[in-house]
Amino acid sequence: MNSTNPTSPANCEPKNVGIRAMELYFPRTYVEQRELEEFDKVSEGKYTIGLGQQQMAFCGDHEDIASICMTVLTMLLERYEIDPHSIGFCAVGTETLIDKSKSVKTQLMDLFGDNTDVEGVDVKNACFGGTQALFHAVDWVYANWQTETKYTCNYIALELGAFPIRLNYGVKIVLFPGRYAVVVMGDIAIYEPGAARCTGGVGAFAALIGPDALISFDRGLRATHMTNVWDFYKPIGGGSKEFPVVNGPISLTSYMKSLDSAYRAYRQKAMRLQQNCGSLKKLVSCFKLRNELIDFGSNDIKSKLQLSNVVEEVNVNSFKAVMFHSPFCRNVQKAFARLCYLDYLNGANDHLLNSEQLKPFRSMKLEETYKNRDFMTATLKASEQLWLQKVDPYLLFNKRVGNMYTPSVFAQLLALFHRSSSLESIRHERILLFSYGSGAASAMFSATICDNIDDHHSGKKVVEYVIQDVITYICDFD
Repeated sequence: MNSTNPTSPANCEPKNVGIRAMELYFPRTYVEQRELEEFDKVSEGKYTIGLGQQQMAFCGDHEDIASICMTVLTMLLERYEIDPHSIGFCAVGTETLIDKSKSVKTQLMDLFGDNTDVEGVDVKNACFGGTQALFHAVDWVYANWQTETKYTCNYIALELGAFPIRLNYGVKIVLFPGRYAVVVMGDIAIYEPGAARCTGGVGAFAALIGPDALISFDRGLRATHMTNVWDFYKPIGGGSKEFPVVNGPISLTSYMKSLDSAYRAYRQKAMRLQQNCGSLKKLVSCFKLRNELIDFGSNDIKSKLQLSNVVEEVNVNSFKAVMFHSPFCRNVQKAFARLCYLDYLNGANDHLLNSEQLKPFRSMKLEETYKNRDFMTATLKASEQLWLQKVDPYLLFNKRVGNMYTPSVFAQLLALFHRSSSLESIRHERILLFSYGSGAASAMFSATICDNIDDHHSGKKVVEYVIQDVITYICDFD
């Protein structure tokens, strides 16, 4: 990618900031979940059907979190021919620590040559750290793009008159775009032998963040839910050990509570932005210079708030795809079913199958639904058709690689491009994403597929790579 192509000064303000290029890395070694079922002496289908997992990737002792992050960042820089000097920010999201002081980001600096002016460090909060690192990268571009932009003045002789000699000069301002951001996220998820070991995995994701992106994140539409819960943690000191302390039931309930809260907040913010847009248009219509002000106002809103695609009444059918953090794929299906149920409570049920079967649960408090099996069965049935359209096709890597922790939800973006027949088929489509990290931190946000078509091949490359895995027998893994 050539970072020195001159652009117009009028385009200096960053718009449509998001992912311009992306890469995913995972080891080529994995175990079959059906063979792990046999090895663990559990019932057939417990991992493959009950959890929805097919394989689980793992790495050998020749790799660690620093090496896999360096690998995926190298892939990004080399495949897209990105000049390291064009990067001004790099943050790493991970919960896989090999040092309590030194960040993984500092080790990545070896890839930037003599460019030491690269802001950012590591971000940690279980599986959510990668999402927060991404938010930091997007915000950095919006805040610094103009100040990072370089201007040069070329003086051009326009006229040479007769005697007496007159020299008239014109000034041409050439703009060299500001610097980009890079976000890297990766984890090695391992559990001690037992019920949770099958939910491990390993992977790393890297993305170039900048304006005029292929995947533009909708401004003003981040909804967070933060709370204090001890569902999953890795203590240090006297209680330090390799494997996490996990309370599975609490963690799954915390995931669903966070989902409910974040979706409610997201819908409220979408409605508020739509109302603000409508109020501004009414205000503009009161002025004499109506047309001029409307043009300025609508363009300003679209660039700053990205409201052109915001639907006032948001529901899952407003999006081409809905993506979730995936500890295991069956949990994602239950989470999507909850969103459909919340839509039903909000009066949006045209897109559901047999929504009348949800009536018995309409008066039930949300707190009572988290562990209610009848509720779960009914919502799964009502949402099944949409699940197959909007979620399941994009869990390709999650099913085969396993729980990658921080990259989990973003691997689904690559699967989206692989599953699409062409970029034209998803152009201007919107995506809803939910990220969760134990402890707990979560966010719901959305993105729009824009007109940039340079990065479409990224998804194809990675999916070709996943087919080349190396089978490792269970005895070697154990």
